[in-house]
Amino acid sequence: MTSSSTTSYWQNTDVPTRLPGPPSLPFVGSAFLIGNPNRFYAVMQRWARKYGDLFHVKIGVDSYIVSSNMALSKLLFENRPEGVERPPMIARSFSSIDLVNNLFAAEGENWRKQRKAIAKSLSAHNLGKAEDMIFHEVQRRLDRMDQQIKASIGKPINFLPHSKQFSLGIISRLVFGDDFRQTAENDELSTELSLIFNTLASRTVAPIEYWKWFKLPKDRAFERVKNRLRRDITQRATTALEQLREQPKNHRPDNLLDGLLMHQLAEEPAQALSEDEVFANAVALIAAGMDTTSTTLAWALYLLGKHTEIQQQLRSELRIATQGTGRLPTL
Repeated sequence: MTSSSTTSYWQNTDVPTRLPGPPSLPFVGSAFLIGNPNRFYAVMQRWARKYGDLFHVKIGVDSYIVSSNMALSKLLFENRPEGVERPPMIARSFSSIDLVNNLFAAEGENWRKQRKAIAKSLSAHNLGKAEDMIFHEVQRRLDRMDQQIKASIGKPINFLPHSKQFSLGIISRLVFGDDFRQTAENDELSTELSLIFNTLASRTVAPIEYWKWFKLPKDRAFERVKNRLRRDITQRATTALEQLREQPKNHRPDNLLDGLLMHQLAEEPAQALSEDEVFANAVALIAAGMDTTSTTLAWALYLLGKHTEIQQQLRSELRIATQGTGRLPTL
């Protein structure tokens, strides 16, 4: 499902107001019907079933057209960034957590610059070296799960925390080149990133930006986490930057952070990334990557457990794809 602000396709038309949509109140729009921001996507799905694959919704004072039509959504993505911009609430919510200078919120030439830098940093050269690291992380995570399964004495276990730690272990190595503040016993980084992601989600749909005037305990907790992450990543980046300056111009980065820092050293000022862009993209990529990957894995296991025929098919495909690689870690 794609959420879009009124784009050039519908500018100066009455298309948004002619589309069906949920009830709306002055100043808050339909935000009062969403409730828990963690249910935002589920609410959009429910409205899509009720109002169709193209409907109009107001959140606060902003007006949006929401599409669950795959053909239209594909057309919208193909016309970024000239024809279609992200909803304004995206940039506002990232700005509210001081992470607005990242690829997920950028537009126009700034988006092109950051997209090019990240795509180059995530090259096949860098990802090709990740196989051994992924194998190690899978084995480590399965060993911990095996211990919990044995201790549970047949009772169900919550896979999502394991999925988050597994995803974070891999993504942090891709971004930073190591575990970055993680240990087998310490899930602090996962908790901190979840707090950042949840703060972003809640502020995205908040009808009133109350945190500009006063802060709740959850907002103060977020500020502490954000400041700690900025300090740690800045220290890491400063050390890496000094090392990169001593490398030849044709040096190939070993991780995403090094790749972004090399763009900070770009000879062309228009292509150079700022220190804040490096920090914002590092946090955004690791937080969003952990959340989306871990949730997808958790749902995949749940659905595979309900459809054993698909599970058997997947197992057969994996055996064929991994022939000659030796024994893969299993649970």
